[in-house]
Amino acid sequence: MLLKYSAEENITTKTVRATDDIASAPLTKIGDRRGVAGILFLYKIAGAAAQYEKYSLDELYRVTQKANAHVRTIGVALNGCALPQSDKFNFELADDEIEIGIGIHGEAGLCRQKISSSDKTVNNMLDRLCADLPFAKGDNVCVLINNLGALSNTELLIVTRQVGIALHARGIKSYDVVVGHFCTSLEMSGFSISLLELDDELQRLYDWPCHTFGWRK
Repeated sequence: MLLKYSAEENITTKTVRATDDIASAPLTKIGDRRGVAGILFLYKIAGAAAQYEKYSLDELYRVTQKANAHVRTIGVALNGCALPQSDKFNFELADDEIEIGIGIHGEAGLCRQKISSSDKTVNNMLDRLCADLPFAKGDNVCVLINNLGALSNTELLIVTRQVGIALHARGIKSYDVVVGHFCTSLEMSGFSISLLELDDELQRLYDWPCHTFGWRK
């Protein structure tokens, strides 16, 4: 836990470090993992707990930590991203390659492999996700399909369809599915899948409405 004190405003704060990216470190070093698109769920849970249920700071910290422990994310890309003030992508893939586990700014992933069908790619990603928490038959999850930057809505919906099929085959219930641009880089052709495992408290907080520029529920 990081405890900070702002002398100027006399405000005590606590910081939760998101660690949902399963590709950035092994499970034995989960504290070294990056926070990626799954952080959206943390914002939602913490915001609802603060605004609607008036949690104390300690309780906000607890529930946000719990949400973080219940989220897993993995991404895939077909090319790099364009960084500001740069005239080229920050990395390149061959025309027949994809990178599994890519970071949102082009950080190295788990592996590069030959392009396969979107269904096979999704199944590969879900195998890795479900093994990490692990997610199991009977679990109730929220699903986030995040556009890393340059995919079309049609491509995202093809991915979403297969995620639903694959979760159903595992006996995992999709409580809610969110699709769109949430955690992106310039011109990156790719997507990520995030799963939030719900319990009664997380589901209750998730169900509160939100009205923001990036997400309305």
